[in-house]
Amino acid sequence: EEGIYMDITKYIPQFCPQAIINFEKYPQIKQMCSRDDKIYALYAGMPTISALSLIIKNSNLEENNLDEVTNFETLLEIMDNRYRGMDSIQETQKIFVTQGDLLLYSIMQKGYYLPWRVSSGIVLDLDDEYFTPVPIEDTDILDYMHETFSPFYINNYFTDKDDQYFALLEGKQDIYLTNHPLHDIKNFARQSTDEKDNFFNRGYSIFIMDSPHIYSTPFDVQPVPIPHSSTQPEKALHFMQWLMTDPDAADILTYGSRIMKLGHYRFSADNVIIPEANNTIYGFYNLIANFSDKAFLCGNKQFNIIEEYRERTYEALYPPLYRAMDSDHMNYIPAISFEESIRFQYKDRQSYFNKSLKEWLENPYSTLTAHDIKKGLSEFSDNEKLMDEVKKYVESIHLSKFLQIER
Repeated sequence: EEGIYMDITKYIPQFCPQAIINFEKYPQIKQMCSRDDKIYALYAGMPTISALSLIIKNSNLEENNLDEVTNFETLLEIMDNRYRGMDSIQETQKIFVTQGDLLLYSIMQKGYYLPWRVSSGIVLDLDDEYFTPVPIEDTDILDYMHETFSPFYINNYFTDKDDQYFALLEGKQDIYLTNHPLHDIKNFARQSTDEKDNFFNRGYSIFIMDSPHIYSTPFDVQPVPIPHSSTQPEKALHFMQWLMTDPDAADILTYGSRIMKLGHYRFSADNVIIPEANNTIYGFYNLIANFSDKAFLCGNKQFNIIEEYRERTYEALYPPLYRAMDSDHMNYIPAISFEESIRFQYKDRQSYFNKSLKEWLENPYSTLTAHDIKKGLSEFSDNEKLMDEVKKYVESIHLSKFLQIER
């Protein structure tokens, strides 16, 4: 605000018009960067969102005459066509997914979100501007989760074994579900330094699933302020305009640099980009969302999902708690401390919850119902203490002026 950051409202139209376009795409972030109709920071990036994505062998698509897979109904058909009725399925033939991603999908489908990254069975309602904590056992989230995924559970179609990630890198895992596609693509690129033998030429495609999209955490919105002491703000804004729009800047922001001794990537004989181990692909999208249109990694253009991902960010929901956190960055430090205290103080509840979900995923003969899990969660003796602590924490979050007015 005034005295710390500069009011850059009058400079933006002339020196950084791209910021106006980005603000139009993210009106709530513009509101966060403004005070009393004055803009004190640019937003040049895009947020990390929940974007459940499917990585699947092309042979599976061809076998089922499919061009894409974007929902669980089609995914179930693929598995049934191949494996239904079989006595056993190899781990590499199953769908590699974490129980946390299936839980998050279910939470969002029912209109809730997580207050922090560790789920101890506490959720918040997306429509509640006061972010009142709700025990998951008091919702129908687990009922929905079991109903949606039971056809996969009873046929043993899922696996969450750590070894399957390495099988995926080697091209041996048939299907992978991930809620962090850009992060995974970055990791794949770090493993793909051999232009002839790498993940991107092992016959996979990737599709973003049809599902709700919300901001993943309150830490991924990174505005760019200009200090109040700046004597040439127009130069800073002109530089940001270049970063947001220039093709050469896009190449560097996407793939890294080949300047001097830096070697984030190289070109093959046929001018295809081959990543090096220290590449920076998708390393800066939270800060500046300008992406290269050059040939994608190792020539696999199908993995260039960045524009589709960006379109999903425009429609993604910005949960009330996350907006409150981002509106005053001093909220971040107590948030991290509180999350750690919850993680360790209520580890018995967390452990029970994790083991229950793991039983669904791993045991096709499990008789455990959603009602059983909710009953078990409700019987922990320290539940009331947990809820009191969460409520006190939520009430301690500082709201910026514009959010107070909204309420």
